[in-house]
Amino acid sequence: MSRDARGRACRRCGDPILRGLSDDWCAAEVEVNPTPLNVFGEMLARIAHLGTYDLHREGDHLRLHSRDHWQIAGRPAGILVYCWRVDVLAEHRCGWVFPAAPSLLRSRTVSTGDLDGPPPF
Repeated sequence: MSRDARGRACRRCGDPILRGLSDDWCAAEVEVNPTPLNVFGEMLARIAHLGTYDLHREGDHLRLHSRDHWQIAGRPAGILVYCWRVDVLAEHRCGWVFPAAPSLLRSRTVSTGDLDGPPPF
């Protein structure tokens, strides 16, 4: 088993998941949902006794890191830290869905105003 998280389908329900090792040392093999959680979603996952994991890109590789109370308090799920979002993924359970973090991608708006007039600034 590689340290990298890799995408695949769950053998039981067929949903897409990421599978990888949870840490660098004393790691466990984990399967997580690929949808990042918001703070409320992480709270619900922890109440349900599911592990939560930070998803990091290291070069061309995706890596999972288990979260404890220090990471949860210091880097809440879905917030922006400097220029990157804290992507937190919940352990996979077939059929379970948790509140997701809002997308950081904004939809483009098309101007329908007078394009031949003076600019608005």
